[in-house]
Amino acid sequence: MTNVSRLSTVLFFTLLFVMTPLFSPLSAGSDGLSYQRWGVRGGFSFDVDQILLGAHVDLGTVLEDRLRFEPNAELGFGDNHITVGVAADLKYLFEGEDFVPYLIGGIQLTHDNFDVDSRNHGSDSKTSIALNMGGGLSFPIDRREYFVDIRLGVIKPAHSFRIVVGTFFD
Repeated sequence: MTNVSRLSTVLFFTLLFVMTPLFSPLSAGSDGLSYQRWGVRGGFSFDVDQILLGAHVDLGTVLEDRLRFEPNAELGFGDNHITVGVAADLKYLFEGEDFVPYLIGGIQLTHDNFDVDSRNHGSDSKTSIALNMGGGLSFPIDRREYFVDIRLGVIKPAHSFRIVVGTFFD
């Protein structure tokens, strides 16, 4: 089995394991979770200096009307690293009309491929699981929701500190 197919298998089953309890009727009420909308995201990480690009999906609310389930995937590149990450995030939305502050918590699986030395002589890789926490602000511009959030990796972070901006499409 190649490294790419092994990584794909690990990512798939880990994300499936993390998300399965959230799809049960007991977790999400009688209607369960369902696709609401999708969006794009981008940002920067600062402990491995990288540009981040990705996508996310709003799958509705869990337990409360203010707790939203938003899994995402990101690709990071720069500083002799290429990272691929998938995350299962929950956003707790506070009250607000136009500007809505929120807290984020979630688990992320990241695969990091990096050069061993500065002269690009060889490479290595590692896969890690991180617990992410943070907060942000969502706001409307021309009938579309945008957001800015700041995230901090707490356990074995691939990106300890990052700033992400994004939008949703209906």
